[in-house]
Formats: sequence, structure tokens, C-alpha cells
Amino acid sequence: SNGIIQGYDGRFGAGEPITRQDAVVILGRALEMNGVEINAADSIGAFEDSTEISDYAQNAFNYFVSNGIINGTDGNKLAPKADCRRAEMAKMLSGLMKPTKRG
Repeated sequence: SNGIIQGYDGRFGAGEPITRQDAVVILGRALEMNGVEINAADSIGAFEDSTEISDYAQNAFNYFVSNGIINGTDGNKLAPKADCRRAEMAKMLSGLMKPTKRG
């Protein structure tokens, strides 16, 4: 009801894996809902697979990378379309809970 999770292709996808880019977008929407602006300068361009990040996820990825909330994987990649593992989600959540320059 808050628009944090919007589904895809006309469905919610319950029980399906979530991609790294969708996890970043969902967490970004939760931040915005709590008054945090997630605008950031381009910080994804240095990654080898930055062109694979969907348009809807680029702003969130820029914010998460520039704030150290998400890191690249082996081979200097962000792996936006790879499944997000529990450990990766735990790292992002931990990064969001640490005091930073975020509003």
C-alpha cells in the first residue's frame, strides 16, 4: 500500500528470488518513504556491468554504491540481475542502520 514493492510483469512474484537491483530499489523506496533523498552522483560507471543495470534501478544503485551500502562482486561487477543472497541483504540492511551523511 506504500508503493515500496510494486511487483513486475503484472504479478508480485511471491516465492521467487529477488535480484540485486530489485533489492536495492525496494530498500531505496523505503528510505524515500522515510524522507531520505536517494539522489547521488554517478558512482556505478566504473563497474564493468553498469550498462546492465535497468533504468529504474540506476539512481538507487548510485546512492547505495556512493554510501558504501552495496559493493561490487568479483571482477569489478555489481551483478544487478543476479539473485540477492541473504548475506548481501544483511550487509545492505546493516549499512542502512549505520549513521552516515544520509538525511
